[in-house]
Amino acid sequence: MNRVFTQRWLETQCSLIPNVRSAVFMVPDRKNNLMRPLAKMPANLEVITDFADIVKYALKKRSQVCIPKAE
Repeated sequence: MNRVFTQRWLETQCSLIPNVRSAVFMVPDRKNNLMRPLAKMPANLEVITDFADIVKYALKKRSQVCIPKAE
């Protein structure tokens, strides 16, 4: 999967959803049995560990998820 295309796609999707501040597009790394980010929004997002539980939930649900962050 092309990283540039995926990054632009994620940014476009996030721009369509009000109040989105961050997002990750995760893909399986089957060799290492892990999930890894293919795209992040913002692109310079460094800490993605906050998404770990959400990724696990999405995998269990087998669907995309959108979780509002409580302020």
